[in-house]
Amino acid sequence: MNLKSRSTFGGLLLSALLACSLAACNSSASPNTVWHHSSLAFISNGQANSVSIIDLSKMRVVAEVPVGMSPTGIALCPHSNLVFVVNTSSNSVSVINSETQRVVREIPVRSRPFFIAFTPDGRKAYVPNSGSSDVTVIDVPRLMVIGQVRVAPGPSQLTVSPDGKHVFVACYTSAQVVSIRTSDDTVEANIDVVAHPVSLAVLPDNSKLFVSSADTGKISIFDIRRGALLTTLTTGRAPVFMQLKPDGGELFVSDADRDTVTLLNTSANNVSTTIGVGHHPNQSVISSDNSRFYIANYGSNSVQVFNIDERTMLASIPVGAAPDAIALTAGNQYLLVVNSRSNDVSVIDAQTFRVFTVIPVGLSPRAIAVN
Repeated sequence: MNLKSRSTFGGLLLSALLACSLAACNSSASPNTVWHHSSLAFISNGQANSVSIIDLSKMRVVAEVPVGMSPTGIALCPHSNLVFVVNTSSNSVSVINSETQRVVREIPVRSRPFFIAFTPDGRKAYVPNSGSSDVTVIDVPRLMVIGQVRVAPGPSQLTVSPDGKHVFVACYTSAQVVSIRTSDDTVEANIDVVAHPVSLAVLPDNSKLFVSSADTGKISIFDIRRGALLTTLTTGRAPVFMQLKPDGGELFVSDADRDTVTLLNTSANNVSTTIGVGHHPNQSVISSDNSRFYIANYGSNSVQVFNIDERTMLASIPVGAAPDAIALTAGNQYLLVVNSRSNDVSVIDAQTFRVFTVIPVGLSPRAIAVN
């Protein structure tokens, strides 16, 4: 499976990893204020070099903001008006003020970035640079680079632990996860994992790290406090994406080759069940009340909805071409599905499981973030 052709690196990013719980940000370059307008969705358009801004009260695009070349990952600073967009081909991060809907800063990073994540206090952002084997550290209040951390070859994705003490970097070409201490931005450990790590998840209590391998079908589970490997599980052939329940009790692993989702019991460190889904499942999202699981099937142009407790499918919903990134709006009211080949967003009513509307966006949309 060609992982990059599925926009996996640019989209992972928006799940629980992009839905970080950040404190308010402050910036001298552009005052950060509490949201005063309608809820918004931001979509990075990889071949249009832009970000589409959708007003969710009007269900239409209200702005197309030019950014750098080949934008991929996108993230918000919660309780703030700043949106961060990673530009893979121009090696930069564009910072958008959502009030003015303009770029207020272009921050240079290193080679081939795909993703960005923040510490929980919103003071720092971390960008893994896959082409230069390092991680750029950004001071968010000052909107400037304050460091480069050398890591193992091929860093593609990272996640910040919920307590904000560690950054875990998946290094795709080196079969390692690098742990960075956020207090001084130094490498504290190089962890050997299964080949080609692509997806990461940390339990809410900061006790365990889960790492999936794109090619071996395995999940490595680590005890963070002891720095020890607990076990390695086989879940299929290509576990490209992992989604953790908000309560941390189960981990949902999308296998793009077997067309399955495997559920892991995070306490017992074992497989609880495997469910069949559509063709080439990729990104997923779970409702905030832990009751429903939504999976985008990239190869069958559909989204499926499951009742988590009963392990039953509630609906299979046709959407646009090659659905990839996926997100729920506040209160689990709507499901937003980014269709990467039909260049639009399907808006699904999460109660009736029907497509409410379809919103055209830019060419080759890759990722989504919702405030």
